[in-house]
Amino acid sequence: MGRVERSIEVNAPVERCYAMWTDFENFPQFMKNVNFIRHKGDEGVWLWEVKGPLGKNVSWEAEVDSMQPNKAVSWHSVRDAEVNNSGAVTFESLADNRTRVNVVISYDPPAGAIGEFVADIFSNPEKMVEEDLHNFQELVENSSYTVGVGSRTGYPGAEAGLGTTRDTTLSPDNDVYARQNLGNDMDINRGI
Repeated sequence: MGRVERSIEVNAPVERCYAMWTDFENFPQFMKNVNFIRHKGDEGVWLWEVKGPLGKNVSWEAEVDSMQPNKAVSWHSVRDAEVNNSGAVTFESLADNRTRVNVVISYDPPAGAIGEFVADIFSNPEKMVEEDLHNFQELVENSSYTVGVGSRTGYPGAEAGLGTTRDTTLSPDNDVYARQNLGNDMDINRGI
């Protein structure tokens, strides 16, 4: 099982960074291996498809565990995913309208040809996440994306708290708090 932790500072307010990240269908704009992400209709469940070996794409479903507006979002793969993974992204407001974006991803590649491909993709997962974060930074800093105009807050119903499966209050007793404090040795591998 692998685990990656990376951060980047973005020259944009936390609201903009959070809104852009939680508009999951934007991911192909800054994640080079992602073909698409689509909402499945189940509250908080999203279908991911990434580029695979020899033209075969790899897909899985992931469920949003929690969303704390302008603070954190977390997820885990579901339903016998081809690539089991889980993670969290936290957003820390800094001075001068800057935001620190922290990413933690755990993954467990499958066996066989797909596993070999996933191993190739993740042969240097730190570099891949760094590149994706840099692309995210470029997109946020240089796009005309407007918070609240055409953006989602993760999935339909999120504004009302629908589909969240955990308490998203920031307290030492919940995983959003622990994920926000990345030094905490919390288990984000629940879906793996």
